[in-house]
Amino acid sequence: MLNTINIPNTDDTLKEQLFTLCDHYSEFNECCAFFCAAASLVIHNDDVDVNKAVASGAARFAQALTEKSQHINDQLQRMLREARGE
Repeated sequence: MLNTINIPNTDDTLKEQLFTLCDHYSEFNECCAFFCAAASLVIHNDDVDVNKAVASGAARFAQALTEKSQHINDQLQRMLREARGE
């Protein structure tokens, strides 16, 4: 799932390659969201000994990763709609 995605340069049209890329990125985006939510739960668990600065930094990083991933996904979806002629 997190392996390098190779889209072969075959007779596929650019639109088909974009569809494939969007599918792969959607899967990655969902994994990012899951990881960030899970990390947040662990960090904020009272049974886990994490200092406040580390917890705060990890939470900010998780939020930034989620936002960036969603931004890229939004842009890909926009391009996909344009490619479909919507």
